[in-house]
Amino acid sequence: MASSIVLVVVAVLLAIPAMYSIGGANAGIERSHIMVGTVPVTVLMPSGNEGELPGVVAVHGFAASSVIMEPLGRTLARAGYVVALPDVSGHGANAQPLSAQDSDRDALQADLAAVVEWLANQPNVDSGRLSLVGHSMGAGAVTRFAAETASGVRATVAISLPAVNEGNGRPQNLLLLYGSAEPAGFANAALAQARLLQADAELGETYGDFGNGSAVSVQVVPGVEHISIIWSPLTASLTLEWISEAVDGPAGPADIDPAWLWLLMLLVAGALGAVPLARLLYRNAARAWPRPPASFLWVTATLVLAIAVAGIVSAIGPNFESVFPIAVGGYLAVFFAVAAIILVVAGVFLFRSPTVGLDARYVIPSLIMTAYATSLLIFSARFTWATSSFVGPRIWIWIVLSVILFAFFFVETRFLGRSQLFARVGIMAVSRVAIVVVILASVSLLGAPSILTLLVPFMLLLFIILGFFAIVISSQATDRMGMGLVQSVPLAAIVASGFPLV
Repeated sequence: MASSIVLVVVAVLLAIPAMYSIGGANAGIERSHIMVGTVPVTVLMPSGNEGELPGVVAVHGFAASSVIMEPLGRTLARAGYVVALPDVSGHGANAQPLSAQDSDRDALQADLAAVVEWLANQPNVDSGRLSLVGHSMGAGAVTRFAAETASGVRATVAISLPAVNEGNGRPQNLLLLYGSAEPAGFANAALAQARLLQADAELGETYGDFGNGSAVSVQVVPGVEHISIIWSPLTASLTLEWISEAVDGPAGPADIDPAWLWLLMLLVAGALGAVPLARLLYRNAARAWPRPPASFLWVTATLVLAIAVAGIVSAIGPNFESVFPIAVGGYLAVFFAVAAIILVVAGVFLFRSPTVGLDARYVIPSLIMTAYATSLLIFSARFTWATSSFVGPRIWIWIVLSVILFAFFFVETRFLGRSQLFARVGIMAVSRVAIVVVILASVSLLGAPSILTLLVPFMLLLFIILGFFAIVISSQATDRMGMGLVQSVPLAAIVASGFPLV
């Protein structure tokens, strides 16, 4: 009882400052939401401003939304800019699909053109002093747009540019940033793009002249990977300095919000709160996990083999986008469905039964723990990195994907069943590492969606959080249904609400 009280107190002490910081993030900023055609846009500007201010359009990357750009957007707004943050086609609250077959991303260009035109026509925006900022997919979009469109765009900042834009035209005053912990392709793309404009361009140098729009520079942001580069104070500082020089605008200070810290605090607080909640819900449950007849070695080897075969089948098989219209969603559905089928068959030989039955005693506790975990992830995402909006077909995708993921995680609990807690943790850790390794191998060897490699840190974080919830349940009760639900439903919610519609 005493330890539960301590955990609740610590959880509250972590959650309160995180929520206070989130609530106060827009201090000194006017915030509004508008629709530009079919594009939802969040607009940030300094409170009480008068006259015309320079404008910035900041575009998020693949499988993200405007929310992940808000800390950088608030930095620019506090400095004195009007910032438009769109949810481009297929992403966030935008229900329009993004064609997976459109390699040039023409839908993004149309979205960007609409938002830039809207921003330029606002009475408090100086249409001759516009800038573009983009991350990953957004970096490619803004670089192409600035090169091909004479729209008053005087500065472009491309963060983690995924590929060189070799089209006609030259972006005015182009800054290219990449993280030191990103794959080498991003550094290569940044330098190659710069050298199209300045043949002898080297890292860390600035070439050309801001006055005539010929400035170009490539800078590395130390110690960050593909996602955390967006929240880096150095990224904010370099972006603000570059735009200020290019448009003769306000220069700072570059006080970026530590969104990663708020996210971490909320997740830790939620995880700690799960322990006393589980103790309360399962206070009268049986905790003795029977030891299955198969050895630890056979169990782990079978799990790894099932995951490896599932990775091969899902990478070389059909993507099912016509019936599962969300990027990567079809791949994940096939992956976990195949793995579940293999484990069911393997269960017949290892345990003399394919799986275990559902225990009706645990229905209510299982549903409460699942709702708690799902709410924690969606709430944390909504205020730090993703819109998490269930528009269009996202609801039914969530339901179908939840069923498929539950099949895998529930069957897997048969392999986790061990009398000792550390054995369950060990088997689960091997399984999750195998999933990540197989996905990476499928991308590099078999042509699985390449975006998966960039999401490895995020996947690991999700697996750790959801695995923790499952282990908490297993420490309180033999609730295999709860262990399956608490991992499948939140994971399906993040995929269904976050990955782009296609």
